Amino acid sequence: MSAGSGPRSGPGAPLRAGLAGCGRIARLFHLPALVADPAFELVAVADPDPDALAAATAAAPGAVALDDVDALVARPGLDAVVVCAPTGLHEALAVAALDAGRHLYLEKPLAITAAGGDRVLAAEARAGTVAMIGLNLRFHPVFVEAQAQLAAGAVGEVVGVQTRFCAAGRNLPPWKQRRASGGGALLDLASHHVDLVPHLLGDGVVEVDATVRSVATEADTAALSLRSAGGVTVQSLFSMTAAQEDVVVVQGTRGVLVADRYRSEVRVEPSVPAGGRRAQVGAAARASSALARGAWRTLRPRPDPSFAAGLAAFAAAVQGTAPAEPSLAAGRRSLAVVLAAEEADATGRPVAVDPASGSAVPQGDAVGERP
Repeated sequence: MSAGSGPRSGPGAPLRAGLAGCGRIARLFHLPALVADPAFELVAVADPDPDALAAATAAAPGAVALDDVDALVARPGLDAVVVCAPTGLHEALAVAALDAGRHLYLEKPLAITAAGGDRVLAAEARAGTVAMIGLNLRFHPVFVEAQAQLAAGAVGEVVGVQTRFCAAGRNLPPWKQRRASGGGALLDLASHHVDLVPHLLGDGVVEVDATVRSVATEADTAALSLRSAGGVTVQSLFSMTAAQEDVVVVQGTRGVLVADRYRSEVRVEPSVPAGGRRAQVGAAARASSALARGAWRTLRPRPDPSFAAGLAAFAAAVQGTAPAEPSLAAGRRSLAVVLAAEEADATGRPVAVDPASGSAVPQGDAVGERP
């Protein structure tokens, strides 16, 4: 690390941050958060697309504009790098930022291969700086509330989980249409839920089965069946070409919890509502009303605070006032489940995963074969 190029010290000093990648999501969420949060001083933005770079510069007029994300990572005077570049670039940019002595906030997924993920973790160990993965759904108020309800025993013992995360069909950038460059529903969408559900349950994934389809673009739809260490089955659907939805449903011995991000709603439905049939009718009417309100929110979604909350948690971790969670190791575990799903789809066999190390168990130890 060259003199004057690494993170400056001193509690309370804003982090001099550079934003590597100014695509649609970065401009909607990361860029406004970095500009608005006094914990950051956004000093540079970079993107090879001139239109994206112009839009980012307009939103952050004090930041230096660069058309090369590698040049941003190497630029002197940065404390931290926020990587929002296409997924296929995550590994190289993360390693370069860490080897330059920067603090790192890396959008998920960690990398697109197991070896790439391991290289990022090795760079983190060498650097000794603070690094976090952008699994922002952990910070969304809906899922924060869901975790609190589950921890309080709102549904009793968890029996099973169903999740759906789908994005309405739109014109995807070319890199999102090909698995080799980081596209597809598993890396883009499933990587969130295969982290979120273990986080909500406090129970890691130990086995993965999957079926992957290409509907409009490569590998844009996937159905997963996961088994947790505690024996809970999780069934999930992910699609980049279906009606927009992000829902987690937890079935318990005493009720059902529904966490719906786009409807900004968490509700717990007892297995037998007190008051019998009349109460059931009332509960159904309330649910119908909530659904109607939620449909409007889906058309006009509320601003998503989870990206800003994740970046605020990163700044707090750098200042030493909060843990660096979700960690890059959590990102490695999420990636392991995604890669296991791809293997399961290719082989027709469930794939065992080590929830601690985030690595696949040798195929000979996988359980059974799909009928």
